[in-house]
Amino acid sequence: MKKEKVMDWTTFIGTVAVLLFAVIPMMAFPKASEDIITGINSAISDSIGSIYLFMGLAIFCFVMYIAFGKYGNVTLGKASDKPEFNTFTWAAMLFCAGIGSDILYWGVIEWAFYYQVPPNGAKSMSDEALQYATQYGMFHWGPIAWAIYVLPALPIGYLVFVKKQPVYKISQACRPILKGQTDKFVGKVVDILFIFGLLGGAATSLALGVPLISAGIERLTGLDGKNMILRSAILLTITVIFAISSYTGLKKGIQKLSDINVWLSFVLLAFIFIIGPTVFIMETTVTGFGNMLRDFFHMATWLEPFGGIKGRKETNFPQDWTIFYWSWWLVYAPFIGLFIARISKRSTP
Repeated sequence: MKKEKVMDWTTFIGTVAVLLFAVIPMMAFPKASEDIITGINSAISDSIGSIYLFMGLAIFCFVMYIAFGKYGNVTLGKASDKPEFNTFTWAAMLFCAGIGSDILYWGVIEWAFYYQVPPNGAKSMSDEALQYATQYGMFHWGPIAWAIYVLPALPIGYLVFVKKQPVYKISQACRPILKGQTDKFVGKVVDILFIFGLLGGAATSLALGVPLISAGIERLTGLDGKNMILRSAILLTITVIFAISSYTGLKKGIQKLSDINVWLSFVLLAFIFIIGPTVFIMETTVTGFGNMLRDFFHMATWLEPFGGIKGRKETNFPQDWTIFYWSWWLVYAPFIGLFIARISKRSTP
């Protein structure tokens, strides 16, 4: 009996090599590396930012067409198959994989940035800026973000549950395009670049989450939240938890961890909703949601084209926020797409 291959050493070694090639110069020349990365980011967001916004809106429209068009009733699996997870657990795993700890961080403070540096020429900390502050968070974390996640999940889920083709790597998901090159050099390059990009996205999430946890510990215990030993311990703890969760599999690890996280989130939301200004929270949420629906297509296409011309104020709001977010979702999209497809047996678009 042929033993199943559990480690793709070529992809692993290639990813480590690319990672070291990128990380070592950053560690040796941090300031120069920061300047280079900032310059690249600015060049991309300034020169092809319109492509990012158009792409995000196009993906959203395409996913809506799939969901409500003639393909909306296509089931991922046979009619006799049963869903692997109940609806609550399925949604919990989607929530934790898709936005996780990031929204706990940015959901609390993001509105303040919008309030201080608002879009569309609004004055800082004005009533108009306050309206934008209540709607832009929902927009950046809302429909287009999830549409970007769903886009790769649809073909991957179709291949896995309808065509019965094993898809465990992003190169395998690209088999209809790569064809004979899937298991060769080109496929390896695709996997290596995907993992490298995913590590960059994960590093961003950890860079946001660890300071949040350390600040909470400092507030509760008085320990120095900026202490590197404390932050290293937090990072190690997070890594161990996720490693154990992944090792024990979907049903024993990730499923239970996701359920616990979502229930804790519900408890936190209920506490804030009851103890906090309940009426204000309800009114702000409803108003912000309505404003987002009203301005949805404007926010999805606004690029501040006249900023900096003839003394007009230039905030770089689209580049710093909307384009950044669409880039962030794109980095995670292949991985989240694989995960969504894996847990969505007997689901429909």
